Amino acid sequence: ISIISDSIVRSLSFATDKSWVAASTPKGPAGLGSLVGNGAQAVDVVGSITDLDPFISAAGKLESHGAKATAFVADSRTWTALALLRQFEGTDLSSNVPLLGSDPTAPQGRSIQGVPCYSLREGVLEPGQVIALDGTRVFTVIRSGIQLDTSKDLYFDARATAVRASTRIAFAFPDPASVVFINSGGS
Repeated sequence: ISIISDSIVRSLSFATDKSWVAASTPKGPAGLGSLVGNGAQAVDVVGSITDLDPFISAAGKLESHGAKATAFVADSRTWTALALLRQFEGTDLSSNVPLLGSDPTAPQGRSIQGVPCYSLREGVLEPGQVIALDGTRVFTVIRSGIQLDTSKDLYFDARATAVRASTRIAFAFPDPASVVFINSGGS
């Protein structure tokens, strides 16, 4: 039972994350992507991200709007590529100190200038895209809890039970300029 329930939770989590960043979803809410061209800010990077300048620029854009960067969100491949960046690299000497900040009290945690970095599963965001946001101005509303339904009728010819889980959620972005998309040419 635990394996099945864990799988259902992962599936709902993945679908929710995809909806949260998408411009629109069939039979679902509009996500952060719907803010592109509708008030969200952008930092464009030529090529891959090689330093923290785009993150500092994104935080500055938020601050100029009266917001504060409370999170950077990207896919796991992008965070892996950024985690491999070092403080400096030269022809004769290279650093082993990672560019991303680390917190000894949370070894798996990442931060950029004290702002936590959150990783989404592969397939949720495009590689190289990072979202900086003020979490006090981005809302996820759970309209109804998780509903679990089962049916033995669907697979009448087999000894099987169909399981369906659903939830009703909505997203609210009352201040689109409190979201900054960092767009790069890759991770």
